[in-house]
Amino acid sequence: MIADRLPVIDTDSHISEPPDLWTSRLPKKWADIAPRIQRIEGSYHANGGPEDFWLIGDRRIACAWQLSVAGWDQPYPSHPAVQEDVDPAAYDAVARVERLDEFGVTAQILYPNILSFHVNVLLATGDSAYRLACVTAYNDFLTEFTATAPDRLIPITVLPIWDIDESVAEVERCSAAGHR
Repeated sequence: MIADRLPVIDTDSHISEPPDLWTSRLPKKWADIAPRIQRIEGSYHANGGPEDFWLIGDRRIACAWQLSVAGWDQPYPSHPAVQEDVDPAAYDAVARVERLDEFGVTAQILYPNILSFHVNVLLATGDSAYRLACVTAYNDFLTEFTATAPDRLIPITVLPIWDIDESVAEVERCSAAGHR
């Protein structure tokens, strides 16, 4: 088998951000606009039951687990509706490393979901201090996540793209914390 002879590097793997990533890390003054998950009863999900959604401010931006389909038993665009239906490897580092071992993957380069696909909503919400706090909270989470297996879980730093000086500072801060 080729995977036995060559390292397999997954160069585009996403983290499903845990529901409390921002609510547990941002100052309480931003609680009403922080990215957070809300369970909506009677949503339009195919199962007819509740579904978890990401909100930023008062805007519902995405089904929380829409991109958490690894191990899901139905073809995309079907997806888990609630966190309890998601493979923990989507958001838990120990479970992620177990899946890497199971599938013979040597390492993964990790990208965000919310701050990649919905940065426009973040940019339209709050002030620059709030936005920077969201970025640094995510990067701090990613530093902790990848510390579980730093040679296998490779973080992609999110930058405050609206400010070059803050971007340079964040690259330096995250580089010192082990981001590559």
